Amino acid sequence: MQRILRTSASASGATNTHKRSSYVSNLRRAFLLRAHPDRFRRHSQTIRKAQGDLISSISERLSKPDFISYTSAAHPTATEIQSWENAAFTIANTGVGHTRGLGGKEKKGARVVRYHLERKDGTLLKRSIDLDGSVLNVLECIDEDLKALGVATPPRPILPAAAPEDNHRTQHERYSWDQYQHQHPHHKDSNGTAPKGINHRYDVISRQGRNLTHFLSHLDPSDVLTAKSQRLDASAAALVARRTYGFQSIDGTRMGWSSASLTKLLQTLTSLHDDHSHTFLVSSFYPFRLLFSPDDSLELKERIDVFGGTICLNPTWTPTQWLDVLQAVTPDSMTMLKRNQRLLSRGLETLHSAGWLLTNT
Repeated sequence: MQRILRTSASASGATNTHKRSSYVSNLRRAFLLRAHPDRFRRHSQTIRKAQGDLISSISERLSKPDFISYTSAAHPTATEIQSWENAAFTIANTGVGHTRGLGGKEKKGARVVRYHLERKDGTLLKRSIDLDGSVLNVLECIDEDLKALGVATPPRPILPAAAPEDNHRTQHERYSWDQYQHQHPHHKDSNGTAPKGINHRYDVISRQGRNLTHFLSHLDPSDVLTAKSQRLDASAAALVARRTYGFQSIDGTRMGWSSASLTKLLQTLTSLHDDHSHTFLVSSFYPFRLLFSPDDSLELKERIDVFGGTICLNPTWTPTQWLDVLQAVTPDSMTMLKRNQRLLSRGLETLHSAGWLLTNT
């Protein structure tokens, strides 16, 4: 019976954790797409800089221990739940956005970040957020910002019941780490002592490092949160670049780059459009698809495939080299691609018709 209860409690804790993690991820993705500085290219440099500071500050805030606990703790203690709820300020709406403090006043010394959001009609909405507030206050502020733009937001998960406090957990974790270092004699410095501050839990050279169960049991939640955050940044940068150029899609999966590196690459591509779009011979590259590939064997003309509908750029090139390829796309290229697509569509229809006739004769 006790085993059944423990299994049920574990499943319930995992479900609650997934709901909270999904809630934060969905809010952050929706907010990032609407507050990203690339969305404000038509506005002043001051506004774009403020938006960039906002994105950096939000990412930093979400990597703090209380947010990591909120998204990863399966059985949070009363102290952890209190850290999620405890707020130095209350949220109040004013004509210019969110402010913190009783009576709508900002507390001195609070880390309040001011920024803008763009309405559907193109007008700007001034907002501010106190990043020193509690987890729930920060999430509620983001939630209300999205609602102010008419965006439907997911319901906030109900907080779970507090688990009993474990005063020995920290000591146990310290003992486990010391024991792990003691059991790995191959991880030694030149003087024969175990290195301090180096975590070899993910070392795939050892047999234990290749054990999936051991890996998952020792996985740092902050690593997962950081990776998830970087994937969201890459998705947002790809969306902005695709809409800026008008590409049907952008494919960078063949490079094997990290999400953080891919984000920087796509931001460079977007900046290139901002600086040189007046030199392009077409206003939109649709229906071409952009493909990043390290293949260096293609000539300039071969990088514009009017049959496959792709434009191939080498990610290791400079923006000037990218510019040579993009400037080589002409209205005739667009016309030939559309004509080839129509011929392909007709050929496929003919093949399907012939196959249907052969099947039914």
